[in-house]
Amino acid sequence: MLVALLVIALATIVVYRTSTGWRPHLQADAPPPLLKIDPNVATWDELASLPEIGPTLAKRIVEYRRQRQDAGAARPFASEEDLDKVPGIGPRTLEEIRPYLSFN
Repeated sequence: MLVALLVIALATIVVYRTSTGWRPHLQADAPPPLLKIDPNVATWDELASLPEIGPTLAKRIVEYRRQRQDAGAARPFASEEDLDKVPGIGPRTLEEIRPYLSFN
């Protein structure tokens, strides 16, 4: 009986946090990231590890970067705003990943 109550309580917490958009890694008092990445040279895996990016957007970033480099751009991303040109990345995503980016 106690196990059943615990399972129900945990399920309720998970459903509540999912439905309200609760994301612990985005809390205001969260520490800054230890490492920042440069999207001009980052690997697909590094990009995919960023919050809100994942494998699909990481692939788009790498593909956009490759296209721009093929067109002669030495550094396709001069600032985080340049990432907005990648399909699927908008102002909200930029705000989420800004602390993790470096443009050296």
